[in-house]
Amino acid sequence: MRYAGQLGLAAALLVAAAPTRAAAQGGATLAGGLNRYDIQGATGTDWVVSARLALPLGTYTIAEPGLTFLRWQPVIGTKITYLIPELSIQAQGYLGRARPYVGAGIGLSTPSRGNIGVTQEYFTLHAAGGVRFGVSRLWAVRGEVRARAIDPFSGTTFDFLIGVTQGSGRRGM
Repeated sequence: MRYAGQLGLAAALLVAAAPTRAAAQGGATLAGGLNRYDIQGATGTDWVVSARLALPLGTYTIAEPGLTFLRWQPVIGTKITYLIPELSIQAQGYLGRARPYVGAGIGLSTPSRGNIGVTQEYFTLHAAGGVRFGVSRLWAVRGEVRARAIDPFSGTTFDFLIGVTQGSGRRGM
């Protein structure tokens, strides 16, 4: 868990460093969807939920701390649930109301329940791409694909997410 504290500190520093002139383009997202996994020889599909906060660092750059909750079924035993705090850096464009983006980041997979004795935490790396689409000044919908390597590179997950973002500002999202 010592790494989770370091990730939290990094996220807090990014919040403090975010310039206020771009803060109107941020927003909080709640998303859900499917997770396709290949971990420790087990493959399958299960659900995934994430909560994220977009923190603009400039006109085209966003820091996005978040939490992802996913499950997977090992070859032997009961399902394992991971809570993954993550931090992404994203490049975002502007096409009318659409905000396409690509990004990459790090995280820490922490088993929250599952097989007895599964307590190992692993670093994760991820790449993400998607689009935020402003439907009003305060709301947006979001679609994303996120590829993640757990204990790089012994396991992989692919998240396919759809979510809603509550933000504020002149540009809608």
